[in-house]
Amino acid sequence: MIVNGIDTITVTYNLQECGISKSNVIDAMYSKEERYKYKNGEDEIHYAYWTGSFISSEYHTIGVYCSDDRMTINGSIPKFVNGNNFQGIDAEQMGGAFEVLSNVVGADLGSGAVTRVDYASNLFMNHNPKLYYQFFGNSHKFKRLEMDTTLTYKGSRGQARSKVLMDKTVWAKDTKNKIPDFFEDKNIIRFENRLMTSNRIAHALELKNKPTLEDIMRIDNLLKLHDDWKRQYFKIQKQHNIIDFSKYMQKGYYSPNEMIQVYFLTLIQESGDKSFEDLRKFIREEKKFGTGQVGYNNTSRFLKKIKELKSGWIANDNDMVKEIDQAINMTDYML
Repeated sequence: MIVNGIDTITVTYNLQECGISKSNVIDAMYSKEERYKYKNGEDEIHYAYWTGSFISSEYHTIGVYCSDDRMTINGSIPKFVNGNNFQGIDAEQMGGAFEVLSNVVGADLGSGAVTRVDYASNLFMNHNPKLYYQFFGNSHKFKRLEMDTTLTYKGSRGQARSKVLMDKTVWAKDTKNKIPDFFEDKNIIRFENRLMTSNRIAHALELKNKPTLEDIMRIDNLLKLHDDWKRQYFKIQKQHNIIDFSKYMQKGYYSPNEMIQVYFLTLIQESGDKSFEDLRKFIREEKKFGTGQVGYNNTSRFLKKIKELKSGWIANDNDMVKEIDQAINMTDYML
């Protein structure tokens, strides 16, 4: 399977250093609006700036910001090329897109400083994407946020990174984005690895200096972005162990003790491993389960009991986790 590659990118240029004319930029904007930044608590204008978009006869539109001293291009490169980001672009198409933008501006854009890169892929699944989210647990140094059709892992300030799984088709319909015919009515999970600062991008690419657009477009660095995308996915804890409901439904009779066991294991499954670990941590630290050798024995017996319960009721090969793991593993960057 080929992976979509870079989606959204933010590139900033110092107009004077890059030899870019402010008037050329403003004239080249397809849609534009002049705005003003005021001094704090005053009516006096601090500076004026323009926001809008670039467009070309070959491609579509992409966002642009311009002030007296800098210009920023921000947007989805696949959308600029294809009009949608369901279809990916390869390295040559990405280079062609910025060559077109260079012609629009009248200057080489390769030296711009890259401050954001989103790397993403659309994965075709057998089931509704939302059904997979329940098996995605925590990720170290990330906060897990589940919305209706999106699961986001928001990195700490030091991380400057977000990881997102979304139902791509539903997202497109909600945001009125174009869905190509081939992608209609498909179960598509999109996994995005969003690098939100130049330092975070440089770290992922093993660069000593802040990355430029030329750095990003090198094939070896595109492959590093792909490897980082895959690595960040596998850092998310998955719930491989689930209640074997096929075995559960086949039983003809349940004793009260069996029903309690199944109910207890179902609660563990629904609440996830972290809540179970938090309970164990509380018991250990507050010494509520005995102390010394006695406490150790009680804890050991408790874990042994849980293990015995799981051996009878838990399946260790969650097919849905295996399916999406395999889809990630089979991806290659589209050269």
